[in-house]
Amino acid sequence: MRAMKNPKLVGWIFGATFALCGLGAIGVGQQMFADDRVVEGWPTADGVITSMDTESRPHTFRDNRGFSHRGNLAMQVVKYTFEVGARKLHGEQIESLTEGTDNTPVPSQYHVGQHVAIHYDPSAPGTAFLDLPLRGKGALVISIVGGVLILFAFLIPPLWNFLWRPKRPAT
Repeated sequence: MRAMKNPKLVGWIFGATFALCGLGAIGVGQQMFADDRVVEGWPTADGVITSMDTESRPHTFRDNRGFSHRGNLAMQVVKYTFEVGARKLHGEQIESLTEGTDNTPVPSQYHVGQHVAIHYDPSAPGTAFLDLPLRGKGALVISIVGGVLILFAFLIPPLWNFLWRPKRPAT
């Protein structure tokens, strides 16, 4: 095995890699927080649920032991209408996904004819949400993981240099 010319450099390379990954994760988390703040500020319009459809598609999924099973993926699709100014707009949102081998209907918090608040983008009213897609918990987890990676970035070079320091000759 050939000895490295500068073993200290390896620790700094690993540390820099962890730092870059950590900064990237924190950036993604912060962008998710910023997107949520923008969507929270969107205006609302009165809307009405027009239909509730359960769509089922064949799907292959894995159980907790890693075995593949064929079944169905059921999606509860909620369709709604709302008005912005004089424009009548339509939208749909997947309320829930379930996987399994039967087609049991998914209980819903909505029903046809129900009046709901629709959050829409004022610059593009066709972009609308029945429920706000807030991702605060995911953004927080991603930001924490980024912070931990940056912490490792500071710990790796000294630890590397300590573990792979040159052996002192015995006297």
